[in-house]
Amino acid sequence: MIDDLLNSIPLKGKTYPQIITMLGNPQMTVASDTEFSISYEIDIDYGTDIDPVYIKNLRINFSMDSTVRDTEVNEWKK
Repeated sequence: MIDDLLNSIPLKGKTYPQIITMLGNPQMTVASDTEFSISYEIDIDYGTDIDPVYIKNLRINFSMDSTVRDTEVNEWKK
C-alpha cells in the first residue's frame, strides 16, 4: 500500500499542510535548524512481547520553506 501511495501521488514539492490533509497527523516530528521531518507508522509487530520486533515507517523530509524534499521508508527488525 505504501509503495502504491509513493508511486501514484508525487509527494515531492507538496507543502506541510497538504501532507497533513492527505495523511493526517504524524506520529513523530523532528526539527533542526535546516530541515524538519515527520513520520507515519506503517506496520509494527510486537511478536509475543511488549517490545516491538519489527517496525516500518514512512519518513517525509521537508525543507525550511515547508515543502517536501524527499521521502523514505524505513524498516527495523530485531
